[in-house]
Amino acid sequence: MPATGGTMKLEPAWLLGLLLIAGRAPAETAQAPTDDQMLRACAEEAQRSDDPVGRSMRCLREARERVQHQLDDTYCRLSRSLPPAQREKLVASQVAWSRYYDAQTELTMARGLELDNVIEYLRIRMMWFRLEELNAQNRITSAISERGE
Repeated sequence: MPATGGTMKLEPAWLLGLLLIAGRAPAETAQAPTDDQMLRACAEEAQRSDDPVGRSMRCLREARERVQHQLDDTYCRLSRSLPPAQREKLVASQVAWSRYYDAQTELTMARGLELDNVIEYLRIRMMWFRLEELNAQNRITSAISERGE
């Protein structure tokens, strides 16, 4: 689409590239672990495709599904390792995170941006953060088990 009113519309592949660069910028808070190779591969596949937007979206959705699977497995592993009272806290934590995830997605969508690939990317980032939180809890559980508590 041509530039109008002095603004330029970024193509999805370029936008993914910018997001990759932004993901490397220093942050004041902990950054989510990113799978840069997966995101680069999505951008490269999109550029080579006859349907770059469609291919980019499919690639990001597939990536989100893989992260979702990892998240589910990690959550189940942690849930099985906790005593009932702690498991209840985990469930409450997951419910709160799910609400946050949904609210953040709604916020991005409400901004009127027709950037589905950005929404997918942000969903993946939120899942990566949560996955790391659950992995940390699993490490704590393992450390406690090793000490015999």
